[in-house]
Amino acid sequence: MKEFTVILYSGGNNRLSTNLSIPKCLLPIGNRPLIWYSLQIIQSHSLLSSLTLLILTSDKYQQVLDDYLSALNITYEIIIYRQYHESTTNNQEQTEDKLDTLDILHSCYSRIKTELIVRDASLSMLLIKRTTSITTGKESFVQPGEKIKFTTVRDFYTIDQSTNAIISIRIKANSDKYLLLKQNILAKYPRTIIRQDLVDAHLYLIKKSCLDIAIRSNSSSFRKKFLPEIIQRIATGQSLEDLISTSANVTMMMRQKDLFLF
Repeated sequence: MKEFTVILYSGGNNRLSTNLSIPKCLLPIGNRPLIWYSLQIIQSHSLLSSLTLLILTSDKYQQVLDDYLSALNITYEIIIYRQYHESTTNNQEQTEDKLDTLDILHSCYSRIKTELIVRDASLSMLLIKRTTSITTGKESFVQPGEKIKFTTVRDFYTIDQSTNAIISIRIKANSDKYLLLKQNILAKYPRTIIRQDLVDAHLYLIKKSCLDIAIRSNSSSFRKKFLPEIIQRIATGQSLEDLISTSANVTMMMRQKDLFLF
């Protein structure tokens, strides 16, 4: 079995910010800090428990997070990620940029030598009832401080029935009234189904070769931007080199068949 690099996103830039002096991953949930539950899941697997965890957080919460983790019987390394894009100006009144998965992953990319597991200590995942399937996510929940129900955004996934491989992802926010599918995809995969009952589980297993392309692309989000693009190119047999930013000045060779099977 292949080894993994485990990365835990642990606080910092977030749209639902608080006025507390501790990161949200240390907020008590059931008399335990939120991050404790993700650590228990990781430690429950013998393959992962012996690995060094890469803990991603902001410099604001580095010390308090280190104080908590140092009391646990785990091997970890805290990595500070920058909270602004490179294009950010020096305007003191400017708010923090909203960084997505790939933006933050740049901070520890040089440490990733194997396959990758990214784990998000999200409160939403803990609030989903055990009787509810994580893949369907039919239960709704209430956001902190609000009295309205949060509705999960459902994207369109086109799946090949013979292999269960995803051959197309259409983000609902970017879709028009009608869902358009390329004829060459339907010709290549005649037995397809479209599902809208899949939700983001906040747990990503990323092949190293796939990450090499993602980190050099112009995409800031792995799920919303990069993943739909690379899946479409693989399904239609297009080159993956166009996804790499020209500013990276890197020539990468990749076996598309292996990535598609992943």
